[in-house]
Amino acid sequence: MENFRIMLNTGQVIGLSDSQGATWNLGVKHYLAGNRVLCELLGNDINPPDKDTGDLKLSVPHAAGVYVIATKIAGVSRDGHEYKLLLGKEYQLFQRRGYYRLSDPQLRIQCRIYGETVEDVTAIDISGGGAALVIRWDQLVKIKEDIPVGLDITLPEGGKIQAHGKTLRVGESKDGNGYHVGITFTKLDRADRAKLIKYIFDEQLLRNKESGLEL
Repeated sequence: MENFRIMLNTGQVIGLSDSQGATWNLGVKHYLAGNRVLCELLGNDINPPDKDTGDLKLSVPHAAGVYVIATKIAGVSRDGHEYKLLLGKEYQLFQRRGYYRLSDPQLRIQCRIYGETVEDVTAIDISGGGAALVIRWDQLVKIKEDIPVGLDITLPEGGKIQAHGKTLRVGESKDGNGYHVGITFTKLDRADRAKLIKYIFDEQLLRNKESGLEL
């Protein structure tokens, strides 16, 4: 369990979910003795988890993917804002060999290329390491491989992420009105990467549940 001491960092956003599909966002405050973690409930959920909530799992975004850890609530503060979580020995790592790529993400993205801001951008897929985009670009200068790109990403709940990347693959879009561009992130704040990975994990979990599948 020593790995979790490295993975769980103060201020990190993690997810808690139960077998009924309820989810809550938590912020890590401290790692405690005995494989326990002190967390703060984020937001004002009218149905927060309690000590009797069973079959809980913690989703922890990490550079290697997402760790899903069996968890129990060891204590709740009087005001209901702080939780002591006991980490179990059962856990799984999804996408050990790379970042999970979410297709058709519901994100708003702006790109900065050659000093120009482009708002007509469609995300084909995205991961913690990069994205595939269709960029509508009607300038005379062509988008080429290995050029820097700035990205302003707006998450569905309104959170914003700034990233820097470079183009890896550039081709014509299917409709011929833009470029299909593969981008790898070259600079992404650790907290922003965690937010992005968490969004990807939560969205995939939701899609699996809607289709009758489970991770």
